[in-house]
Amino acid sequence: MKFNLNFFETELYQIAKQPLALEEGRRAYVFLAQEHTAEELDFLAKVMQAVGLSLEQDVQVVPCPPKQSFQLQEKPLAPCFFFGLSTAVLGLRLELPLYQLVHYQDLQLLRGIALQKIALQKQHKLALWRALQDIFPSEK
Repeated sequence: MKFNLNFFETELYQIAKQPLALEEGRRAYVFLAQEHTAEELDFLAKVMQAVGLSLEQDVQVVPCPPKQSFQLQEKPLAPCFFFGLSTAVLGLRLELPLYQLVHYQDLQLLRGIALQKIALQKQHKLALWRALQDIFPSEK
């Protein structure tokens, strides 16, 4: 049987066989393209450190293969950030505004452009910084 893929309004994503189990106790989950660079991770570490989070201890980075969607084993309690990806990696058809936390079906979602582009563009850095300050207010 053949399918006419032009029939669908959006791109199709393959769903992984096993549900994605996110690590408990993390304060944030970051979904990145699978081919992210060490420079992007360094930038992400600095950004997270600026709001009091450790990339190794507080954040789980989830590399996402192209055109693949994950089914979550359990809904995460912490915010999910998508940099350079859409929420389609979680099987969600949502158009999220940039750098605004959106609550949807018990999920907290935030979308940004690719990290390497954010690092080069001051306006995007500032927008991300403001969003993260709202999500993780400093305890002074």
